Amino acid sequence: MDQNVNPNANTNWAFQVNLSGLRAPTGGSAQLPEGYYKATITDAYTLNDKPGRVIIKATISEGEFTGTVRTTGLGIPKSAQDGVRYYWRGLLESAGYTPAQIDAGEVGMNRALLVGKTVTVHYVPGDKDAGIYEELSFLPLAAWESKAAAFAKAQNGGAAVQAAPGMNTMAQQAVGAALGAALSSGPAVSVTAPSNGLGGVDSNALLSALGKR
Repeated sequence: MDQNVNPNANTNWAFQVNLSGLRAPTGGSAQLPEGYYKATITDAYTLNDKPGRVIIKATISEGEFTGTVRTTGLGIPKSAQDGVRYYWRGLLESAGYTPAQIDAGEVGMNRALLVGKTVTVHYVPGDKDAGIYEELSFLPLAAWESKAAAFAKAQNGGAAVQAAPGMNTMAQQAVGAALGAALSSGPAVSVTAPSNGLGGVDSNALLSALGKR
């Protein structure tokens, strides 16, 4: 036996794994800027030594940062008046459950209610050196859409971010240029006819100016 081989090491290991769709690590933790994201809840569990808190993993599911995972947690309510219930309500509405479903009475919370659900979140990165923890907030869709639009506007220097459906920016510019050229090439009409007494231009004078008489 090779004297340099660790007697506790098993070199005949083997296993099956599916790696399709994963992004290889880049050597550093994925940086996620503040923003409003759609994500999928990929795990929800409690720790045996800390059973009073549910750990939730959310994986960004759209945009440039698709596949980035962030972890947060919600305390299990300790009483019927515990304020953490508001955050659980936000989580369920974010996951697509309707107010009618939630207001039906006491809800039996479990992992199956959450895993696989698409959620709308607001993420704020933390700063470990400054002792600031990252924040992952679950928002109802309507509130998320409103806040996301305001955030995008602020990021864009106060200008509203809006694009015509089915038309990209270059196409919009081309249409605008063509329309501007067409308008500028049309004949100019100058009407200096007398007023019709109602503050407008006399119709006969307007027709004459347009060459219709």
